[in-house]
Amino acid sequence: MNQYNFNKPLLDLEGNPLKDANGEINMGKALAQHLAQLSKGNAVKIFDWAITLNKKGVLTLDRTDARDLRRTIDNMDSITVLFKAQLLEVFEKVSEPDAEPEPAL
Repeated sequence: MNQYNFNKPLLDLEGNPLKDANGEINMGKALAQHLAQLSKGNAVKIFDWAITLNKKGVLTLDRTDARDLRRTIDNMDSITVLFKAQLLEVFEKVSEPDAEPEPAL
């Protein structure tokens, strides 16, 4: 199981936090809102992710759930490339401790 931390501000192209009327836009809360609006997928699992992201901004996922969430994000048509890329970067920063080691040469 790995932790995926979405509790960070969404950044503009200059690297500055994007803001709305409530202040900085939090990636976890914004993702939670988008997940909650989906009409396809495992509703119970997606709803649980949305609730957890809205409260904590961090998800603890096994490899299968991480793959499923990544695919869900990748297939979302309702979010911009700016937002999607920053969400997907969270997955890139997590190392898989239970992954198969590369064979020695």
